[in-house]
Amino acid sequence: MNQKRSLTFCLIISFAATGCGVVPPRVQYSEYTPNMDGQSANGDQLIFRLRRSVLLIKKSSTAFTFEASPYELTPDSKAFIKTYYMAGKDDLRSTTQLKITYLDSTKIPDTITVTTTDNLADTISKIGEVGQAIAPVAAAFVSGQQAVLPPTFNDTTLDPAEVADEAIVPDPRNDGICLRVSNRVTEPGVSAKDYIDAAKAGARHDFPTPACVSAQVEVLQCRTDGTAPTVLASAHTTFASDQIVVPMLLPSTGSLKMNTVCGANVTPADKEDRYQVLTYLQNLMKSVSSVQSAVKSAKK
Repeated sequence: MNQKRSLTFCLIISFAATGCGVVPPRVQYSEYTPNMDGQSANGDQLIFRLRRSVLLIKKSSTAFTFEASPYELTPDSKAFIKTYYMAGKDDLRSTTQLKITYLDSTKIPDTITVTTTDNLADTISKIGEVGQAIAPVAAAFVSGQQAVLPPTFNDTTLDPAEVADEAIVPDPRNDGICLRVSNRVTEPGVSAKDYIDAAKAGARHDFPTPACVSAQVEVLQCRTDGTAPTVLASAHTTFASDQIVVPMLLPSTGSLKMNTVCGANVTPADKEDRYQVLTYLQNLMKSVSSVQSAVKSAKK
């Protein structure tokens, strides 16, 4: 009889603590400092940087293409963006174990895998859906304008964090070509700083995924006679915000898998082949790194 009462008491405590048996993960965040070893007690690597985007712009015979590439340097490319630290809580209530896989040669997370154990009732749950990759955006040439298309166009980059909305900036790699980002609409969220500051007060159940920004990106022909530039191509493009994050709930057991540009999807740990996504992103980042170096050299 006493054993039954004890079991009933434990179940009541378990349901009160977990809410119908599913234990939410509990994660602590802070800014990373050199005196941290970046590891939890079981050796998980938990350092990360929040991705932002740099746009890679190319020209074919029929269109310009815009691709938003993950990027972890500051706009001047002289330093890495801020680094953060995350750790799963482990106490009498529950244990949250975390694993991070990164995009190649970066500290930008690709997948965060979560395992949460209810230390009162030993309850584990899986939730989620599989996400999809985002293809490059193509912008056809604008017709009916008095524009002279450049015979050659060097691949170039545009860092949205470097340019103000509506500002027309010369492209250092292509004479007579300017670029513009306008009509930015950022997904509602909070600043990364505010998120981390709030997370210091206690464990959280979510991860700060980069907010999506929708904007009009234009390739322009600029003139030296003071007349207005001519739009060569224009398209709505999506890229990751360098300032705003959207907290997304982590699964009790499963994975948070980052989309190719911004946001993420929660998925069971045993689903979704990431090979094509990772190959695409790694090749894109290599291209951006090479072109970005050429852009910086052309600016000097």
